[in-house]
Amino acid sequence: MAFFTSLLATPRKASGKTLLERLGGATQLDDRRDALASFKELSAEEPLRLIVEGGIGLLVRLAGDEDAQLARDALETLSNLCDVG
Repeated sequence: MAFFTSLLATPRKASGKTLLERLGGATQLDDRRDALASFKELSAEEPLRLIVEGGIGLLVRLAGDEDAQLARDALETLSNLCDVG
């Protein structure tokens, strides 16, 4: 029973592919911001995987968005992806 409780208590992190789909298909600004914030967090942990999944192309498009916060977050995420040490 403790096993099931631990599964329910721990929220599952979204995968890079799921976040890319959310970013690409979201029409509401808040949804796009939330997805990008999660993607940005994941980009610091697993940059190579997100590059392979096609994150750079979408982020370049978002960097030109008219919403300043979204564009800034997209550029910071691109920086995380390009700074693979």
